[in-house]
Amino acid sequence: MVTTAARAWCIPLAVRCFRRQSGLERLGAELVVVSEDPSVESLLPDDPAVRFERSPPGLSLGEKHNEAVRRCRYGWIAKWDDDDWHAPWRLSVTLRSLHHANALVAGTRELLFHELIEPRRTFLYSYQGDRSWVSGNALMFHRSIWAQYPFPDRPSGVDTVFAQSVLPHTPHVVITDPGIVVVFQHRQKTGRKVWKPEPPEYTPWTGSIENTIGGDLSLYHAAFMKRGGHA
Repeated sequence: MVTTAARAWCIPLAVRCFRRQSGLERLGAELVVVSEDPSVESLLPDDPAVRFERSPPGLSLGEKHNEAVRRCRYGWIAKWDDDDWHAPWRLSVTLRSLHHANALVAGTRELLFHELIEPRRTFLYSYQGDRSWVSGNALMFHRSIWAQYPFPDRPSGVDTVFAQSVLPHTPHVVITDPGIVVVFQHRQKTGRKVWKPEPPEYTPWTGSIENTIGGDLSLYHAAFMKRGGHA
């Protein structure tokens, strides 16, 4: 998880999502939190499965992700965005799908987007193109693929470019659960500055976001509003 002290409102919640992953001890997973700001470490629990690593200052977002992968001890890497909600079954379901398909990259073509800003709508994003594509928000990949196609040295959109680079050359699997990761839309995103959820890719979610996230939804709303809800 690449993060910064400016995301202090959501870091503990992202860590909470990790610590609630099903079969965590069996998986032997760890969350590597990478930031150039040492104050981030104070936001983390005393847990051997959550490890802080300080990155060199001045790196682009892409190079920060590369630094994060270098600090990981294991072969399978899950990109863990600090401002997303991660379902408790994300790691176990994705790993099972990778092994079943004998694939090296996994992602999804459908994601739920929920606004933390008013009017707090929820949309289902569905990829409409005809090429190999998965969203960067729920990526999992083997580090051997990253060694061939590292994250690009750029300030934003690094996960999407990474996925576009590896998929044409790599066995991959698409996770069909749109609720495996919920992307929270707010004004602190590194990429898109103007939020325009336009069809056909975005359609209003007819389900219940509360049913998907449960009581966690109120925690994210409260954390965001506590920090001012406007940044």
